[in-house]
Amino acid sequence: MPPPFDMAKSFGDSGNSIPIIIVLSPGADPMGELLKLASIENQRVIAVSLGQGQAEIAKAKIKEAVEQQLWVCLQNCHLCPSFMPILDGLIENIEEDKNSKFRMWLTSMPSDKFPVTILQNGVKAVIEPPKGLKNNILRSYLGIDPADFESCEKPAAYKALMWGLCFFNALILERRKFGPLGWNIPYEFSNSDLSIS
Repeated sequence: MPPPFDMAKSFGDSGNSIPIIIVLSPGADPMGELLKLASIENQRVIAVSLGQGQAEIAKAKIKEAVEQQLWVCLQNCHLCPSFMPILDGLIENIEEDKNSKFRMWLTSMPSDKFPVTILQNGVKAVIEPPKGLKNNILRSYLGIDPADFESCEKPAAYKALMWGLCFFNALILERRKFGPLGWNIPYEFSNSDLSIS
């Protein structure tokens, strides 16, 4: 099963003045894949989760990333609509440099507050969780490093435990389509929940 989108291709299509916009769907979390790509590219990622009071921090981190040619990821842009026009201006002021390693990654749920100019000029990608129990299990297994299985003192027991955990996670993800039936509190299970487990 292929990944939800080819993050390496999106990275290749971008530039230092062309942000990569990842449109999220419930339960999708691209940070794990972004960190893997950053380690392959030998880059450091500065992540800022946007929300109330984070605008000044985000501006400072963007400036730091541009100066040091790092990657910056502004997560959940939809939670900070007042910052979006400021972000638009910051992106316009970045001078294009084909040799720069700086990249800006933006994650957001669909929002009408997102600046149209950023959408028009950026590289867009959509992340959706896989559909079906089999695809969910495959997706979970694709995120596991095979060396993790062999580094354990009891690899057979670890493999069985991992299978049970991936199956449970896939079942929970599929269960979401039934809505609130059977759940006391709705919760969006994501890849980070599986990693923590």
